[in-house]
Amino acid sequence: MGYFKTQVSVFLNSWKRLGWNLIPIAAFDILAVAMIALIGMLFLTMAASKVSFLQNASNIQSLPLEEATKLAQDLKGFILFFVIAFFLLLLFSIAVWSFFKSLSWSVVADKSVNKKAGEKIQKLLARYGIGRAAAFAILGIASFVIIWLSIVTSNIYAWAALGVVSFIAVWIASQSFSLNHLKNFLIANLIWVFGWFAVLALLVTAVKQEAQIYLAMVLFPAIIHFSGVLYASIARRRTWRVFRETLVRGIRIHRFIIPWILMIGILLIYNLIWGVIVRDSGRFLLLNIIVLSLYLAWAKIYYSDVIEYAT
Repeated sequence: MGYFKTQVSVFLNSWKRLGWNLIPIAAFDILAVAMIALIGMLFLTMAASKVSFLQNASNIQSLPLEEATKLAQDLKGFILFFVIAFFLLLLFSIAVWSFFKSLSWSVVADKSVNKKAGEKIQKLLARYGIGRAAAFAILGIASFVIIWLSIVTSNIYAWAALGVVSFIAVWIASQSFSLNHLKNFLIANLIWVFGWFAVLALLVTAVKQEAQIYLAMVLFPAIIHFSGVLYASIARRRTWRVFRETLVRGIRIHRFIIPWILMIGILLIYNLIWGVIVRDSGRFLLLNIIVLSLYLAWAKIYYSDVIEYAT
């Protein structure tokens, strides 16, 4: 099959794979971002509670020796606390990120999840004697509630909706998970994150300051690209020893040019339409987050298929 025929086939196949798998993929991605945000807020709150002593730092030279010595000790203690807390929270964030990414990419790689979810739903409907019409009515009510929540944008309602959707997501895709899969993502993420930190630190110290902005414009898209290849490879191979495969598949840039154009183009078109239709974006914030999460879920399925054919 030719290059362009393969690209068209992979793109169309990604849409055919959409179904019940969208719910767990989107829900787990939202939960990952929400948990990381909460961890960041916790870190900032802890740091803010320790900096009250800094109000005297500006006039340290005019302070008595005893007070200046105490201020210096407090500053050393704060720096030590900051470094230890940041390191521990970074490790915890990597663990949380690995957990949800293992769940999300397990569903992406499981091409039978829609069939298995459909069978479970059919059994559930049959158990309670719910017909097709009633099922669609329930789905319509749930959709209305989600849209209503997007207008209300209350934190309580939003978290409640996310909790319900997360429960449904776990129920749909429970057969795709395993502790071994989580272990593989955790080990790979630890190596991956600290490896990129080392690369960034090396480049920052070795590259001139005026060239760093251009380096960042190349480096950060590369990190996103190779991270997608890494996660897809772990999900498919079910092992964390895929770094060589990630490099080999990732450098085949010609396989990803058309997918990049299509994914970015679809996102730009959506943002254009959203900006024209919705004047008060804050009022429909939750709905926008849900739609973008569904888009990212499709993008992950599409990217996974592209990587599978990037041989």
